[in-house]
Amino acid sequence: MRKISKTVILVISFLISHSVYPQGCAMCKASLETSIQSGGEKGAGINEGILYLMSMPYIALLLFATFWYIQNRKKIKNN
Repeated sequence: MRKISKTVILVISFLISHSVYPQGCAMCKASLETSIQSGGEKGAGINEGILYLMSMPYIALLLFATFWYIQNRKKIKNN
């Protein structure tokens, strides 16, 4: 029962806060829109920065999965 209530609270908090994240900074959005309209390169730099930031969680997940796989194989070999 307690585990279910924690899960429900987590899901509800995610759904409530999810609509806030995509809004971003109004000044950044306005700056990028005017830069793109005038032919600037600022938008490409921002996109590269976003890709860089998004790669970090995937790298961390890959390292965790690799470590778990190696440890799991060691346990299997020892048995």
